[in-house]
Amino acid sequence: MVQYKPSQSLGERLRQDAEDCISCKLCMRGCPMLEDFGDDPKDIYQTIEQKGSYPHMLPFSCLLCGYCEKVCPKGISCKDAFYQMRLEIIEQEGKVPDYTNAKGGLLHQKVMLNHTLMKPAVQRGKSIFFPGCGLQFDDNALVMDVFRFMKKHMDVGISNACCAKPTAMLGLKEEADSHVAYLEKEWKEQGVTQIIAGCQNCFLTLHRDLKEIPVVSVYEILAEIGVPEAAKNRYAGRTMVIHDPCPTRNQPEIHDAVRSLSKELGINVEELAFSREKTLCCGKGGMTPHTAPETSIKHTNRRRNEFTHDCLTYCRECTNALASPEQKTFHMLDLLFSKEPMVEQKPFASPIAGYARRVFSKGLMK
Repeated sequence: MVQYKPSQSLGERLRQDAEDCISCKLCMRGCPMLEDFGDDPKDIYQTIEQKGSYPHMLPFSCLLCGYCEKVCPKGISCKDAFYQMRLEIIEQEGKVPDYTNAKGGLLHQKVMLNHTLMKPAVQRGKSIFFPGCGLQFDDNALVMDVFRFMKKHMDVGISNACCAKPTAMLGLKEEADSHVAYLEKEWKEQGVTQIIAGCQNCFLTLHRDLKEIPVVSVYEILAEIGVPEAAKNRYAGRTMVIHDPCPTRNQPEIHDAVRSLSKELGINVEELAFSREKTLCCGKGGMTPHTAPETSIKHTNRRRNEFTHDCLTYCRECTNALASPEQKTFHMLDLLFSKEPMVEQKPFASPIAGYARRVFSKGLMK
């Protein structure tokens, strides 16, 4: 493993966190990677101080999901410390290192951040529906069904742009911040007053980084409007567990909106032990499918093992990660807008077809 020396500020942070950590291991109950590097955060950070360095796999194995800081009685955030390590590695290397296996993701982002192909608003409105890459990659027809439904009730346009979260997660924060600033500048000039995020990763990124334009989730809007008439009580008698995506763990209004929509669909919701603000990552967080695939798979299996019924979630990445032949997993938008009640889970999108849909999405939105 490549070793890196922490900066003075990072070293001081780790020493303080080690001092504060009480070794309760609550963070390790829902984290699949900490145990690979030590007994607890105190042990991990003290080892770094003793050796004067940390292995590259430590920060790049973190899902950056935020579970640790939510359950820590001392408020310690391993996520923030590991992300600072990623930023320092990028600064030292001058690029995303090859060992991250992220070349494919970086190429994808290069295309997705192209300001000619991906526009802040393909159709304009006071609000902008921002479905995000995952939904457009998987099913542009679904994206347009959701958009047209909202358009009947409000002044809304649509964007095929990317939020740049993968770029930020890999440690290219300045590049990601610049892209979000570009989007906000364009939207302000167009008189946009609200962004409606269809993707939970996009919600987290835009809600955090937009300076003046508020961001809401598409589920909050749909809960206000109500489910499509044809979908009311469509799934009466079915029990599902709800998996809350980790990017919106701190957004109870989104958790409530999804459960309200579930009730209108007739679904009997079973809550998981780790849900809402204490939810667990699906295993795709932090770009770990590229940077630490074994950790990613371990966490996905850990989450699947909690399910006692079919799973309902509201993130496309989570849907694709958690679905398996043994475990049916459904996306909320599919349940709301499918032409017929869904019995079987949606087939995975072909990567080639999905990428083509994503690149040519602007034409489909006109």
